[in-house]
Amino acid sequence: MANNEVATSTQDTACDKLKCQVDKIVEEWSQLIREIDDTNLTGWNTDIKFAQLKAKKAAHERKTQQARKKVDKLEKMLEKASTVKDKEKEWVDMPNVGGMNLNGGHQGSDSSDEDEEEFSDKDEGV
Repeated sequence: MANNEVATSTQDTACDKLKCQVDKIVEEWSQLIREIDDTNLTGWNTDIKFAQLKAKKAAHERKTQQARKKVDKLEKMLEKASTVKDKEKEWVDMPNVGGMNLNGGHQGSDSSDEDEEEFSDKDEGV
């Protein structure tokens, strides 16, 4: 009987060990399945986030391109304005030809100075 008790106690401990091993394996498998599910869910979220980031990048590139076009247009407008100003300066810097200012007037200051000198000479002589 003692042998039977020792045998049953050995079987019980072996069975307990086997149960513990099976429980550990089941726990490892369930943990692996949870990790796989979490990874898939995270991967799915990553795909959505990646798609959102791609959309944001595309929108940013569109806005950048539009801004570059606007800058180009403004630069062209500034170039046109500067050429117009340069042309106006050319007209302003034109020399006086024959007492006539090519800007539309005549050279009044030089002729009035000569007239004043003539009048002042006459006044002194009188």
